[in-house]
Amino acid sequence: MAKSKLTTILTVTSNTPIEPIQPVVPTIPLVVSKATVIRELLASGMKPKDIAEQLGCKPQYVHTVKNYERVREIKARAKAKYARKKEVAGGAPKRKYVKSGKYAKTVPAPTTPVVELDRDQLKAEQAELNELNADFIRQLQDASKPRIQYIEVEVPQPFSHYTFWQRLRILFLGRAA
Repeated sequence: MAKSKLTTILTVTSNTPIEPIQPVVPTIPLVVSKATVIRELLASGMKPKDIAEQLGCKPQYVHTVKNYERVREIKARAKAKYARKKEVAGGAPKRKYVKSGKYAKTVPAPTTPVVELDRDQLKAEQAELNELNADFIRQLQDASKPRIQYIEVEVPQPFSHYTFWQRLRILFLGRAA
């Protein structure tokens, strides 16, 4: 029979009964990475520079571990934004946002109502439009009076850009100057 690692240990040194010792549950994970140690030390309130000196790593690594959650949130937001952009490009309705304080609350996007087409009604409307079009064409063909009665055109006269005396000179001499 194999014993578990978290068994209680009883020691008897006298006739008085001894209370069993409660097993200690480790708070540190079994595999301890440098990042885990850095998070624990940051939680205790140590400065990043002191942590880097104690563990023998660069302060930048301590800051990277410190900001890991924030960076992960930023990437998750960017991924969600990109996915939403693809949805909108695919035809999803745009959402309306109402800002309240620091955070924006989303208002549910309006849904497009499902409309069933009544094909008989559409055919009737199409037939009515065709009939109106045919009536209009008949009215144009059967018109008794012409639609255009006269066209007024202003025709420029020869030598109209010359003065009276220049025209007189052209009449007698054949040239203006």
